[in-house]
Amino acid sequence: MNEQTKAGAVLLPCPFCGKEATLCAERSRDNNGMYPFGTSYVECSDRDCGAQLGGFNSRDDAIGAWNTRPTPQPPPEQAGSVPEGFVLVPKVATNEMALAALKISLGRHVQLNGVDIWAAMLSAAPAPKETP
Repeated sequence: MNEQTKAGAVLLPCPFCGKEATLCAERSRDNNGMYPFGTSYVECSDRDCGAQLGGFNSRDDAIGAWNTRPTPQPPPEQAGSVPEGFVLVPKVATNEMALAALKISLGRHVQLNGVDIWAAMLSAAPAPKETP
């Protein structure tokens, strides 16, 4: 049976295995052996899964954190598309790319950084072939 908060939020199933989740409370002893406060946590009912999220001061906080899931990203418009700000380059640098990296370093008396070398190599990278 799913736990429910005072606000009516229902505990969602485990995000990893889909099994039911359980709200648990753990009491902490102070130096006098008393139980002045407790923490709430949520765990998957499947012991083989072992998912657990805890350390919250209230049931509502524990359930709210457990129920927070990442927003799914939409799939790329087409398979093999390159995201904005990225370019497609060969897995292994071509001779032209290596030569561009070498040329940028020749005649310079200052130390180059990797950004300058990478920019030169990218400028010499071949354009990908169009597939039908």
